[in-house]
Amino acid sequence: LVLLVALRPDPLLTARELHVDHDEPGPGEPPTRGWAVIRSHPDALTGVLAMALGHTVMVSVMIMTPLHMRHGHAGLEIIGLVISLHVVGMYAFSPLTGWAVDRWGSRAVIAVGAGVLLTASLLAASTASGHSLRLTAALVLLGVGWNFGFIGATAMLTRAHAPEERGRIQGLNDAVVFGGVFLASLSSGGLMNCSGGSVVAGWNAVNLAMLPFLVLAGGALLWLMLRPRTFQVIVGLCLLSYGVNLFIFAMGRLATGAAPIMPKGGFVNPEAYADPVPQALVLTA
Repeated sequence: LVLLVALRPDPLLTARELHVDHDEPGPGEPPTRGWAVIRSHPDALTGVLAMALGHTVMVSVMIMTPLHMRHGHAGLEIIGLVISLHVVGMYAFSPLTGWAVDRWGSRAVIAVGAGVLLTASLLAASTASGHSLRLTAALVLLGVGWNFGFIGATAMLTRAHAPEERGRIQGLNDAVVFGGVFLASLSSGGLMNCSGGSVVAGWNAVNLAMLPFLVLAGGALLWLMLRPRTFQVIVGLCLLSYGVNLFIFAMGRLATGAAPIMPKGGFVNPEAYADPVPQALVLTA
């Protein structure tokens, strides 16, 4: 109600009135679809990915923290304090983050945010159940990393489209981001219980599972900075070759402590035998 009454004039309508680009669609032209704009603009695509992945990492670790602390017999007051400090980390540095975006650009701020999130996840994974200064520091860093990534990605996204596209792009972005949050909330609970009821092992699984998302965010930034067609082809071939190698390797049954060579004249249980042929193929490839 306050926004409806007090936010006058409407910033979106004002931006449209002041927009002087000659690329705006005419009266008879259909509006640009949101996905088409995002796919065609690398900055928009990277911004959406960075926001979605940053939210996924932050929410996955944050919502499992009270369970991890409670398992170590931490009191509700301490749990509330740690979560409160995490929220402070999420928002207290916003003016500094905005200044950093203007000073060094969105890409640098997003990269710093991804690095801070990575540090927070590894730090949190190394903590025991209950309360500790290390866990508190990890949750504060988790909030700060999210702040850097979210504001940097928001600035990148808003600069990547015209004012007449803003409503569709922002709505689509929110759907992707919070859809990822929904899936992260469900997945983190499953990861917490994936280790036979061990809360410590589940907590480590939740934090370590965030590493691929951070690697993906870093890869998106690297792709944005090195966009020539040759680079994309090389990355695609590398990913394809790694995928084939992993498939071959997995066909040999991953096992530890299993001999790859059978003793002469002896008998080896096939279930305790590691097939050396797929491993040799991977090394050759």
